[in-house]
Amino acid sequence: MRPDDVRWPAAREAARRILRTARIVIVVVEEDLECAHQLVRAISEANPAQLNLPEVRMDATPVIKDLDGEVPLVAWGASGDPRAVLFQSEGVLSVSFEDVAAMAHTLIEAGYPGCLGCGGPGLEDPWDEETWRRRQVTTSFK
Repeated sequence: MRPDDVRWPAAREAARRILRTARIVIVVVEEDLECAHQLVRAISEANPAQLNLPEVRMDATPVIKDLDGEVPLVAWGASGDPRAVLFQSEGVLSVSFEDVAAMAHTLIEAGYPGCLGCGGPGLEDPWDEETWRRRQVTTSFK
């Protein structure tokens, strides 16, 4: 996914949430299990001192949750929580777990979250999903 893609900011935020949240569970469909395990290995290799690595589970409905409070961070399909970054799983505007994992790998290679600003401008600002969704209704993301 290229930076000029309208899905790029949300995919980047999803990857950032995976790398910045202390205790997460990554729930993926069976075909994404290896991709999820590769991401966990990359996180471990980039920061061997990190004690809380993401947990990987398999289910029919992918989601990434903060284990402290079971808050959904990223969801594919319906999510009743407006704090979750929400992706379509089908269609031309879909974002797959592989897309998010690739973005996370790029951030890891850049040293994120160990350095300030290596994720790009505005990446350290809090994510506002509702504002992002409203902005997309007025652009080409429909």
